[in-house]
Formats: sequence, C-alpha cells, structure tokens
Amino acid sequence: FQGYVGWIATTLWLNYVAIRHATKRIAPETKPAWISIAALVTSFSPAITQQLGHPQLLSLFLIGPILWLCHRLIQESPVDFTISDWLLLSSWLLANGFFNIYIFVYACYGVLIATAIHLYRRFRQHRFRLNHGRRLCLHTILLLACIGLTAIIYLPYLQTLKTFGRG
Repeated sequence: FQGYVGWIATTLWLNYVAIRHATKRIAPETKPAWISIAALVTSFSPAITQQLGHPQLLSLFLIGPILWLCHRLIQESPVDFTISDWLLLSSWLLANGFFNIYIFVYACYGVLIATAIHLYRRFRQHRFRLNHGRRLCLHTILLLACIGLTAIIYLPYLQTLKTFGRG
C-alpha cells in the first residue's frame, strides 16, 4: 500500500512538473503564478484524479515534452524544425510508449495532427530541405535506446498474445 501511494504521489508530482515546464516553454511571457495554476488544475483535475481507478492512464509526465515539441511543430517556421528535433520527438513518443501504451496511442494521434499541419505548411511554402540541427548524434542515440527498450518490453508481450491467441 505504501509503495502504491508513493507511486501515485510521484506520478502526480511528475505530471505537474512536466505540464508546468511545457507551459512555461510554450508561453514564456505568461506570469509564473498563472503557469502554476494551469499546471495544478491540469495535473490534479477530477478528470485526471479519476484515473486512480485505472492507474495506467495516470502517468502523463511524458506528455509535457511532447506538447512542447508539437507546439514548435505548429508555431515555428517549418525550416526551424530539424532532423534532430524529429528524432527527439520520436524518442519522447517511444519513451511514452515504454511507460504507458494507452497514452502512447493518444500522443501518436496528437503528433500525427501536428505533423500534418507542419507538412502542409512546409509544402505550401516550398521548404523541402531539412536541416540537421543541434545534438543530432545525441538524439540519434536516444532514439535508438528508446527503440531498444521498447522492443525489450513489447516483443515478449506480443509473443504472449500470439501464444494465448491460439484456438
């Protein structure tokens, strides 16, 4: 019981930190008090705390960086979103899938929508060239590590489904 309560408290706190940090990066001109209020309301709202009955949906702390990168995808000039940024976004998505498959699916839909908007803007402006960006090597290693960890988790899971799915 104590471990479960500790996990819930840690998860809710990490949700708050992630949402606050993402909101601060998305709207840096906003007063810190308003950012804190928005993060508190988002992290501890009844819609979130109701997930205590289904704890797999409670871990939202990896959504913050994904929100920030989606914001960049939509708001920045298409040429400013680099290959390194795409790798980082993919890493955060896979890390989300590693920790929470349900939220991973929802995050993928959100990223798909932001990507469609980004690609529409890129094609409309005839900006087809991708820049490498900063930290390309680091983000490549991070993505490969996330792919490896996700494979370690989900390949045995998929094998189990195949075994139990036989009639």
